[in-house]
Amino acid sequence: MGSAVLGELLILFLLVLNCSRMFFLKYGKVDSLTILSPVCVFLSLLQIISWNVDFFSILLLVISIFSFFTNFRALLRFCSGLYVDHYSIAFKIGAFIILLASLAEIGLLVWFYPKEIRPESYDVSVEKVRLSGSFTGGFEKAPFFSKGSGTIYRYSPKNHKKTKPEAIILLSDKRADSRSYLPYMIFLAKSGYRVYTGDFYSGDLRWLHSFADSKIFRRLAMLFEYKKNPVQFNGQKEFYAWNMSKELDSLLKYAKEDIGNSEYKLFIVGDWMADVALDDFYKKKNEEIFGILKLSQLPEFTSAGFGFIRHAYPLDAFLLGYEKAADFSEIQAVAEKTIEMLPEHPELEEAEEPAELEDSQGETQPDTENASSKDASINESADTEVKK
Repeated sequence: MGSAVLGELLILFLLVLNCSRMFFLKYGKVDSLTILSPVCVFLSLLQIISWNVDFFSILLLVISIFSFFTNFRALLRFCSGLYVDHYSIAFKIGAFIILLASLAEIGLLVWFYPKEIRPESYDVSVEKVRLSGSFTGGFEKAPFFSKGSGTIYRYSPKNHKKTKPEAIILLSDKRADSRSYLPYMIFLAKSGYRVYTGDFYSGDLRWLHSFADSKIFRRLAMLFEYKKNPVQFNGQKEFYAWNMSKELDSLLKYAKEDIGNSEYKLFIVGDWMADVALDDFYKKKNEEIFGILKLSQLPEFTSAGFGFIRHAYPLDAFLLGYEKAADFSEIQAVAEKTIEMLPEHPELEEAEEPAELEDSQGETQPDTENASSKDASINESADTEVKK
């Protein structure tokens, strides 16, 4: 999450540097800093390709293109080896507008900086597999430098002794993406579960029936579709179920092949769009999965249909009417509710080293608070209903 913002901040710094040169560059010198304008356009396009389209990346590309045309005459003079004799009024006005817009976007980026979480901080490993193929003909691992049609992610504990005999498959809503559920999956993997999820962009599975179905545009396009007509959007749940079932089939197949152990049990978690697909899938293949969970039905999950948007995309969350997230308490609560619906494995917990806390005198004490909270969650899980 944070890497996308850092890349945007770097490009904005180059734009600010490019525009500020009119204040410190002396006349009679070669205006070499003008080369930054086409560089910023190129980097903005790479940013979109790498991290997909969002409000900030679109705004950044617009500012970069405007900067390129503002600097076009200066760029021609630089390519011809001519010196700077003066800056025109039109250039100064354009540069000043770009400077203000760049500083404004820097302020927005800092204010709406996503809540960042790193898997390695929680002893969690992440495997990313690029796929090529289709739902009709099947998927396989995509070769290097080839166009992929999907990506599957696996989150698992680094300590294999802690791995529990249940695996979780997560179906994301298409108004979100796998990145929107990143902290949730990390908390589940930290607790000893393998978690599988994926983003598919195969040409034989259409959501919007336009170029917006591509990897770069889909999440933002689906948000626009929802905001344009929420009633119509909510009325297409059966259509979403058909597409979701295709994704679930592919994720289930990959998880079973990756695990390679018939003793593993699979638990399916889905966001709003996947609700109908989960019910249908459980009726047809209840011998392959032992339970389902609809995130949209958990009171702890406050942004049903958008993933954990308040953490992953704070500006989008603000535009949708959600408050900025202060911490990860909501995600921890949802993860705990999920774990309560899964079988307990006290033998694995006993194998772990007991956590210790350091008191004010520098001595170590057992973490009794965590033990008591665990007992409370076990008691509460007795009242939780799950389809098995």
